[in-house]
Amino acid sequence: MGTRTILVNCKQCSKLLRIEVEEDDFKDENKEIITVVHAHGDLGDKDGPHAVIVEIDRNFIIRDTKIPNQFVNSFNI
Repeated sequence: MGTRTILVNCKQCSKLLRIEVEEDDFKDENKEIITVVHAHGDLGDKDGPHAVIVEIDRNFIIRDTKIPNQFVNSFNI
């Protein structure tokens, strides 16, 4: 199995995002929908860092997209 590329528009910044989805994510035959969170944007951007939540079905069709009310970036490297 490989990966599939999904294109989604971010409702906050209007950018077209490319999301790579592993076909193995649907290996469990009972799993009909997966949820992917795509964080993007930079501190200097007008919209700042934010995320889009994407629900994708096993046919790799986008079922829903959401913008969370709050985005917390707490990565410390």
